[in-house]
Amino acid sequence: MSTTVPSSELAAPAPADSAESTDTGKGPAATRAASWGADPYANALRTGRGPLFLRRSDGWLLPLDVERWCSDAGSADLSALHRCEGPVLDIGCGPGRLVAELTSLGHRALGIDVSEAAVARTRR
Repeated sequence: MSTTVPSSELAAPAPADSAESTDTGKGPAATRAASWGADPYANALRTGRGPLFLRRSDGWLLPLDVERWCSDAGSADLSALHRCEGPVLDIGCGPGRLVAELTSLGHRALGIDVSEAAVARTRR
């Protein structure tokens, strides 16, 4: 059995800040909503392609291998997955390729991720 749950479904909503209690389309709540709408990570997961980069604190950009994340488990992954015993919880499962492989090996596996795009890709 394979299930992936966005971690946002597991946590209680934060209490509303008095400055954000009325929806004016301005302020921190609007900024958060706008930034989530233009999510390059979600776009990369939806398409299964990059480019996608992680900006380090020193300014360097590290390329992230989106194509690999969205493909089947590779030999290095399989080496680790074959050592798993019993049910597996994959926290931060991304597109769920390891959860999918574990279930194909007969393990019960649960994947959790904060990204709705990752969860949607896992459920395919």
